[in-house]
Amino acid sequence: MLISTIFYIITPIFIGRMVGSLNPNQTVAANVFDLLINFGFILFFALLRYVLNRAARLRGAEVSARAVYYLRSDISNAIYRQSFSYFDKTETGQLISRATSDIEETQMIFSMGLTLSLQSFLQIGGVILGFFIFSIEMTVVLIIVIFSSLGFSFYIAKKLRPIFLETRESFGDLTNTIRENIIGAQVVRMFSTQQKEQQKFM
Repeated sequence: MLISTIFYIITPIFIGRMVGSLNPNQTVAANVFDLLINFGFILFFALLRYVLNRAARLRGAEVSARAVYYLRSDISNAIYRQSFSYFDKTETGQLISRATSDIEETQMIFSMGLTLSLQSFLQIGGVILGFFIFSIEMTVVLIIVIFSSLGFSFYIAKKLRPIFLETRESFGDLTNTIRENIIGAQVVRMFSTQQKEQQKFM
């Protein structure tokens, strides 16, 4: 991941060299040769970056699959250890919704979240270091912009969290309603309440 980030950061250097290597005092062949050399470096680093990122994502997928497997086993064992009073107080749909959503979120964190977060921090650090080498004033401006963006992102995440929890509760209610209708399908037909049950999903 670190090597891939280094390749990502130094690629713009060769792009700048491609533009800066054009010299009207040189022959066309010399300019074309310089362009091809820099373009070759860009392709080489892009290929290496792709291979390394691909390997990191495959490794992340493997780790996430293993983590989800053990997490599901732990959740299953924890549910089996609960008393009957717990299932009387907790709706089955809510239990399924929470277990499913939590496992999916954990899988996303292990498969993509950790890799992208680490890559983003390394890229930000490299960009700040590059700006610091060229201009301290621009570095200060960049740091202010970065921390402002992070603060705004945390603010948005805090606002969206209640919406996510409400969505999970609604999904749990829907799952519980579907389960009750599947189990009690014969009772619904017996009392001819199909229209009433259909209105729950409208």
